[in-house]
Amino acid sequence: MFWRHVLSAAIKLDRAFTHQMESKKSARALVKAAIDMVHVLGKTVVAEGVENAGQLSLLQPLGCDTMQGYHIGRPVPRAAAAKPGTGGASGQGPGDAVHESAVLSKTV
Repeated sequence: MFWRHVLSAAIKLDRAFTHQMESKKSARALVKAAIDMVHVLGKTVVAEGVENAGQLSLLQPLGCDTMQGYHIGRPVPRAAAAKPGTGGASGQGPGDAVHESAVLSKTV
């Protein structure tokens, strides 16, 4: 199985999955299954494309570890991510706020 051999500590859940969570029960079930699978592998889940409070409130009880998207904050340049007051990781170097992760997309 491919996912057992992924070297990154986090797996990204593509926006294509999170986008329909509010309107489709099947999308919620798929997201839950993906989160559970990633956790069983000992990795963390990063949900992409969280664009409203509804998506955020559905992801939290499913155990999603990290969320990113316009509802949480606008993208910032790498240099700004490490500066206090920009939504980045205060006190870290410019590259420290960014981590590598694999992407679980609808094409996989």
